[in-house]
Amino acid sequence: MANVSQGTVSLALRNDGSIPLETRQRIQKIAKQLHYQVDPMVSSLMRQRSKRNADRFQAKIAFITTGETRKAWKSYSFPSRCFSGAKHAAKQHRYSIEDYWYKEPNLAQILWTQNVQGLVVSPLEREFLPLSFQWNDFAAVTLDFSLPEAGIHRVVANHVKPMLQIVDGIERRGYRRPALIIREDQDERSDHVRLGAFLSKCFRSPKLKPCEPLVYSEEQSLALEFPNWFKKAKPDVIVAEHPASLATVRSVGIQVPKDVGFVCFYLVSGKNPSRVSGIEEKTRLLGVAACERLIELIENNQRGPIKHPTVTTVPVYKWFEGKTLPYR
Repeated sequence: MANVSQGTVSLALRNDGSIPLETRQRIQKIAKQLHYQVDPMVSSLMRQRSKRNADRFQAKIAFITTGETRKAWKSYSFPSRCFSGAKHAAKQHRYSIEDYWYKEPNLAQILWTQNVQGLVVSPLEREFLPLSFQWNDFAAVTLDFSLPEAGIHRVVANHVKPMLQIVDGIERRGYRRPALIIREDQDERSDHVRLGAFLSKCFRSPKLKPCEPLVYSEEQSLALEFPNWFKKAKPDVIVAEHPASLATVRSVGIQVPKDVGFVCFYLVSGKNPSRVSGIEEKTRLLGVAACERLIELIENNQRGPIKHPTVTTVPVYKWFEGKTLPYR
């Protein structure tokens, strides 16, 4: 019906970039009219056969990064470690992966001309929504809850269980007035699940009397708001994002852990010289999971916005005992 070869039809139905867009769309339209559906068993067999050629890359994946400059993301542990994990997974499946800046002019056109088949979208500013971006051309997953209207599958770290583990540890060690301090954008980025888990767990414990959380905008505002908040709240243990907040606590004469316990919900393994107690997040595994989910979408030809996108939570955490949360 399309008046092309079987090979062209096969490539067009896989949305392969070697076939002109107009031809692909025409063939896909005919296939839809014929109620064509992919046979998953045949597709699986063909993928297994293609694995015999281990040196041949199947396609390219784009790791979409944020930041004020093209390489700013490399100075942050979360996207850097996610990229490392994604790169490892891509290589295992014979895909290549490169980073692309989300503010690059004509980004969608660049990705298309370079035969990019799928996108792993690093955490973006929540207000950023590229309405003109051609999502229909790509399979995509994102690593947080940004792009709420784009219809993209999400692969995120499980933030609830680590926070529940922290509150359990606080109670077991004899603390009674826990307080959470968290950046506003971090709370937004995690869809408020950390704050929700913390408050829910505390309020369900008859032994704990949680203090009002301190939600701040940036490190500078934390330094300004913390002294008055601490005098009013009077916590005996503070739950913070990372060890950087420890300097703010100590700057007002508070001794940790003598006066106040201190625990973090995001520690980078190997980058904790103060041996702060808390949750180490194995972010590299999140990158692996996101890339593998994306490859599944690519190989099943699931492109464009999803009507019912899913959220996959990955347990990428472990407890680090440290020295800042002793038993009382």
